[in-house]
Amino acid sequence: MEINDDIFFNDRSSQTGFLSWAYERINKEVQEIKRLEDEFGTAEWYIEEKRRGRPSVNDDEKRELVQQVDKYRDEGYSYRLACELCDLPPGTYSKWRTVLEMGPYKKGA
Repeated sequence: MEINDDIFFNDRSSQTGFLSWAYERINKEVQEIKRLEDEFGTAEWYIEEKRRGRPSVNDDEKRELVQQVDKYRDEGYSYRLACELCDLPPGTYSKWRTVLEMGPYKKGA
């Protein structure tokens, strides 16, 4: 079996080229971050606020949401689709029915 030295040479030179490009790109990004920090006081240009769950709602609001889901279900929507239309996770809907002692869903009730 014959080994072609040109393949190894080309592969090595492309690796070297990539590393040079990567070094330059990283250096450029670091300079941009420093510029942003100097200009704005921070390098963070977007701060994502993470909100877990629904903002706190009182029992009356919970009852209204559950009743809205029930209304959609009475109209023939599936359990999951009705919850989605009310922007309420299905698990929360079930939990609220239990906590509010509303009993299981009955069509038209």
